[in-house]
Amino acid sequence: MNNIFSGLHVGLRALETQRKSLDVTGHNIANANNEDYNKQRAIHKASYPYTAPGLSNHGGAGQFGTGVEIEQVERVKDQFINSQIFQENQSSAYWTEMERGLEKVEYIMNEPSDSGIDTAINQFWNSLQDLSNNPSDNAARNMVRENAYNLIDSFQSVENQLTDYKESINENLSNAAADINNITTKMADLNKQIVSVKGSGQNPNDLIDRRDGLYKDLSSLINVQSREDEQGNLIVSTNGLQIVNGSDAYELETKGNTDDNSIPRNQDKLIHSRTGTEIEATNGKIAAWMEMRDEKLDFYSGRLNKLAETMVTKFNEKHKEGYDATGAQGGNFFVPKVTGSDQSVIEQLDLTEAIKNLETGLSKIAAGTEPAAGNGENANELSNIFNTVEATEGTDLEGASLEGYFRTIVTSVGAESSRSQQMKNNQDVVLKQLNTLDRSVSGVSLDEEMANLIKYQQSYAAAAKYINKTDQLLETLMTIV
Repeated sequence: MNNIFSGLHVGLRALETQRKSLDVTGHNIANANNEDYNKQRAIHKASYPYTAPGLSNHGGAGQFGTGVEIEQVERVKDQFINSQIFQENQSSAYWTEMERGLEKVEYIMNEPSDSGIDTAINQFWNSLQDLSNNPSDNAARNMVRENAYNLIDSFQSVENQLTDYKESINENLSNAAADINNITTKMADLNKQIVSVKGSGQNPNDLIDRRDGLYKDLSSLINVQSREDEQGNLIVSTNGLQIVNGSDAYELETKGNTDDNSIPRNQDKLIHSRTGTEIEATNGKIAAWMEMRDEKLDFYSGRLNKLAETMVTKFNEKHKEGYDATGAQGGNFFVPKVTGSDQSVIEQLDLTEAIKNLETGLSKIAAGTEPAAGNGENANELSNIFNTVEATEGTDLEGASLEGYFRTIVTSVGAESSRSQQMKNNQDVVLKQLNTLDRSVSGVSLDEEMANLIKYQQSYAAAAKYINKTDQLLETLMTIV
């Protein structure tokens, strides 16, 4: 009688095991399009057998099995591939943002175009050439003044846009700090849940998937490192400073330099709130933003200001050597740089009051090399300042003319942008290969899951038939009794 009842237990265990296996398969199918999900597998093992002889088991034929049970629901994951994905994800995010940033600088430079600095230089040069041929023509003189305004506007437009871009990066940093804090808070909460589930002897597979997804998002923002302790907590740090430790999360914040007037507001830093230590990002989006703000934009803005300063200095020197329409010695044409000013050369860039004066300003343009009517030689020499290397000798323009130097700025932006695009493409290829490899191990295959459905369904049906036959035996025995 006891052996027959034990047969029912074997059948019930089989039914329960196949049903749970079907549940795992259905869970896999439901998450087939979830990128953060890793497939799960029900591991079957023989349940503990009858061993010692007794009234309820057979003592002569040896050990009798008691059926099947699920040992664990395993999360299928290659941790080495996973760590490689996290690492490459940081670099991919860095180069993606660097490419976007340099593309934006190219857009700001707006070259070649009909409204960029290069066009403004050419228009100013053409108006000086016209003035050299028609020094007595007020219309020609007016075009020089108007094209000078246009050139100033072009310089200042580019610099203002570069400054605005720097300020927008600060907003990005502030938003990214908030995102990081949100992610780390969720990870700390998941750590607490995962430790609790593991403590009960179960596998918190879905919770770990969710935590890994958050860690992947975090790694795209900033360089992070992690390790898992014996309890199952994921401890996360950046630059050696912990931002997640067990159920605790330590926030990051952005802090400007408002307490130091010598440093501009656009140099916001990322600070570890608990220690007050500055975080120096070396990878991820934040590293790209900081490098763009603190190095790339300053570099290009500095070169533009060097160009503007050389233009102002050389043009004014040559203008003061000439004579205006009244026969007087020429003065400054552009407003020169004020030493010690907080403003950049381009911010200060303007025409002198004498040239701007609507009543007499046109006559103040020193077009001649001598105080004689009809002489326009100095206007010709002024135009040469823009396109001859000799005019910029002794300056920091690296042996280039004013126009040529500007083109080297534009070219260098294009070269850096091209390189960043290539690096991004390379990273995309590497990351795609790793993700493909990861999905081949951990991704849900619908064909495989459909095969499992059939396998577990047939096993379930067979277990049900076994219980039915055992029940018939029991019923026969009960009839005899």
